Order: sequence, then structure tokens, then C-alpha cells
Amino acid sequence: MRGDRDDGDLDAARPASCYLFHGEETFEAREFIDRLRERWLGGPEAESGLERFYVPETGWRDIVDSARTTASLFADWRILVVKVAGKRAKDEDEEGEAGAAERNGRRAKGGEEALRDYLAAPSERTVIVIVVDGPVRKTHPLAKALDGLATSTAVVKEFRPLKDYEAKAWLDERAAGLGKRLDPEARDRLIEVTGLDLAVLAGELDKLVLFVDERKVIKLDDIEGLSGWVKTFEGYEIENALLSVDVGRTLVVLDRLFRDGHRPEEIIGQMTRFLRDLLMAKLRLRDGLSRREVFSEIKPRISPEFRKLYEEISGKMFGLVERLGFEDLRGLLGGLRRIDEWIKTTDNPPQALLERFVVEYAAVAGRRATTSPGRRIGVRPAG
Repeated sequence: MRGDRDDGDLDAARPASCYLFHGEETFEAREFIDRLRERWLGGPEAESGLERFYVPETGWRDIVDSARTTASLFADWRILVVKVAGKRAKDEDEEGEAGAAERNGRRAKGGEEALRDYLAAPSERTVIVIVVDGPVRKTHPLAKALDGLATSTAVVKEFRPLKDYEAKAWLDERAAGLGKRLDPEARDRLIEVTGLDLAVLAGELDKLVLFVDERKVIKLDDIEGLSGWVKTFEGYEIENALLSVDVGRTLVVLDRLFRDGHRPEEIIGQMTRFLRDLLMAKLRLRDGLSRREVFSEIKPRISPEFRKLYEEISGKMFGLVERLGFEDLRGLLGGLRRIDEWIKTTDNPPQALLERFVVEYAAVAGRRATTSPGRRIGVRPAG
């Protein structure tokens, strides 16, 4: 539930033994992990003492065994970050009750039950942070495992996507924490230009803080002067490259973004928004809206008065909408989700993963792309 900003007593003498964060917005969970690392491991980028796991690739019994291990010589505390896969496929949601009961029974006996047993006597200097990308119901095995435990042992929080008015309050609070104040017009413009993705909003605000230097107030002119350019470069340039199904151009843009120090999450977020726009366009056309109505809804800043730009962008967009089916788009979005998971849980290089995705996207979109004769690169981790 958003609104409880306690974050598990980070300022207390010691953190809780276990945290479960779930919901559609995981940015705040990632920030919490960074703050944990800063407080207990010596810095937000500290790796010594930090371990990452991905369920179901690693079972809960193995994670619990690791949690019981004593801290290393190089870190007094240990933080175990556990990313848990949520349901994705429709057929999983529609599976028979008997099959679901059998699977859940196996999972409880061999998995989350071990976590419950561990938390009865947890290691003193070990913190387990579980992140589930999606909502966790009361009947979920993890919810059952943590049910009834004291908050000093386990903290459960759901993070939902921000609504517009919540984003305004969130930005004001974040700016204040950075020693700045956003003019209301500047704040509203930043949301309009950037959208409601917290990772992107936070990144743009960080750039603005550097841009205004010692000045305390961020004004509308600052948004137009900096964020407009950033949006054009980071957002529109990579979007236009994808829109043109231009592999070479997209790879060049990716390389620039990584060389400039942009986080993989930002790039994945922009690609995800691009594909979601295509999916939304297909849905709206199916609902009976005209192309003009759909385009004005998805691209409100591109007016028909700018005829050349309007015709170029709309032509490319609806060309892709016609070529890509619903399953194509859901598959590509699933590929980005998997890349996001691999980046967080493995040592696979983010740039290489996204480059492979670009080639796969081009193939699906109708322009077959290969790196060597007869070899097509798929969206999968290296190694």
C-alpha cells in the first residue's frame, strides 16, 4: 500500500530480517535496496555482502541455506536480493484447479515453507529482500509464509503505479530531498514530457538538479531547456530508430546511451513504452477508433498542422501496427521483461542483451537481420 513510507525502519538500530515488495511499480523497491546497501554495506553501489537470486532458477531451500551462512570477512552484513517471477502467460491463469493445487502443494513443501522456518530464527546480520513484479494475493505462498510475523521480522509492501496527482506529490518530495523546489508549472511539464515512470522521472530530476546548480528553484524554462532535449535524445531518437526498424541506427543510439552512463532500466523503459504504444494502437483500432483519433491519443504532441512530420510518424507507426500481431507485441514485451530480470540477477552485459533484442525485434517486424550468414540472434542471455 502506497502511503506508508516507513520502509522498514531503515533508521532504526537494525533492519527487519525479510522484506517482500510487490506490485507493478518496482522502482521504489530498487531504491530501498540501494539505501540498505548504503547503510549496512558501506555504499549504494557496494557489492561485497550482496547476493542476488532468481526464483524459480534457484529454489527457496538453497536461498535459505545461503541466508544461514555467516557474513564474509569483507562485510559485516549480508543482503540477499531475491527476484521472484510472476505469472505471465494466459494459459497459466487458466490452468485447471487440480494442476494448480498440485503445483502449489509442491512449491509450498519445497520452497516458501523453508523461508517461514528460517524466519523463526533468522541470522542476525542477514537481510532478505524479495521483489515480485506484480501483485501478491493473500493466497500466494509467500504471503502465507510471512503472514502474522512481527514487523521486526518481516515487512510486506505493495507498490502501485503512480496516478497523476500522486506523481506531483512524489516529485515535490523528491526535489525537496535534493535541496530543490519545483515550480508547479515546471513539475507539470516534466510529467507531461516524461510520463509517470518513476525511474525516468527520477533520472530527469537528477539531471535538472545538476543543470540548475546552486539555484534552489527549478523553473519551466529549465524543463524546456534541458528535459526537452533529453527527451528528444533519449526517447524520440531511439523510438524513431525502432519505428523505422533501422537496426544500425538503433544500435548506434544504444551505444551512445550506455557510453553516456544511462541506466539499462531507463532504456528498457523507453523501449517498453514504444511497444506498449503499438499494442494500445491495435486495441484502439479494434475498438473502432479512426487512425487520426488513435494517433492523437498516443502522440498528442504531434499536431496534424505539422503535416510532413505527422504523415511520416503516423505512416511508420500504423505500418508496424498492421505488420505486428498481438502475440508478436506481447512476445517482444515479454522479451524486455526477461532482459530486465537477467540484468538484475545475472552477470550478462546489459548492452549485449539489448543489442540482441534489437536484432530480434527487426526480424519480427519484417526486416530480417543477422550478424552472420544463417545465424539469427534471439532474445536470450549470453553464455
